[in-house]
Amino acid sequence: IHVALYLVYDWEPPGIGIQFEEAFRDGLYFDLARKANDAARRFRSGLSNLGLSVGDSPTNQIFLTLPNESAVRLIDEYGCEKWSMQGENTTIRFVTSFNTTKEEVDGAIIHIKGLLAH
Repeated sequence: IHVALYLVYDWEPPGIGIQFEEAFRDGLYFDLARKANDAARRFRSGLSNLGLSVGDSPTNQIFLTLPNESAVRLIDEYGCEKWSMQGENTTIRFVTSFNTTKEEVDGAIIHIKGLLAH
């Protein structure tokens, strides 16, 4: 019945398409993605500067490989996702957002440095 209505009246049902339409208007989606990716780059760089093993990703995902015990502490502290285990090491995944601030990233790096020092 719905298909027939669409054809007869040239009517489109309301749906989630409006969010996508608005997200792509004036490049908003790309601006938001750029902010999330910039925050992730800053986070990756800071973790790398601590001498930690950070995977390379062009996205807003950060993959950090740590000894299992350290990874569990970060998972408990930040609620990040356990991505994979390789023997004595675990890779965890952090994800930044368009509203992740430089201060939040820098604070997390300092906090992680402290957690791993103990």
